[in-house]
Parts: sequence; structure tokens; C-alpha cells
Amino acid sequence: MKIKIWELSPRNFELEEKGYIEAEEFHADNCWHLCNWDCWTDEKPENLHSDLYVVNSDVIFYNPKENKYYLALSVGWCIKDTLEEIVEYRMKK
Repeated sequence: MKIKIWELSPRNFELEEKGYIEAEEFHADNCWHLCNWDCWTDEKPENLHSDLYVVNSDVIFYNPKENKYYLALSVGWCIKDTLEEIVEYRMKK
């Protein structure tokens, strides 16, 4: 499955598409770990098709199986039906 990735700017709340992850199953924690590959290895994982190497609570993953968007929080995930709902949530925080 192809798991799309976005970054959400904390300053102006603009979304930037950042590529995708190829995986058998969707696990938000695994996606986050892959996008932080520079913290645990010298080589980018082959299934990460993005220029990301370190992320924080600014990364969003799309789960195509459930049709949901996952925004990384400092602890856990904000899960919404649309990217617009993710942006709205972040603007209120």
C-alpha cells in the first residue's frame, strides 16, 4: 500500500506533500519511525520515497485502508477524515 506523507507548517499552516511510504500494513508509529531514519541509521529506508529524514509533530500520514489522516502529536495521534480537519485542529492548538 502507498501511504502518502505531508508536512504541516507550524507558522502558516500550509501543507506540503512530502512523498510516500510503501508498506504492507498501515502503522502510524512505524511510519513516523521511518521518517526519522536519520536518528537510527545512516541509510534511508528503501520503502521511504521522500526527502524527510527527521520529523516532529508536523507530519501527517494517510491511511488508505481506513481513509483517515494521522497527525503526529507530542504524544499519540490526531486522527481525522480530511486534511482540512487536520489543519483546523492544529490551528486551534
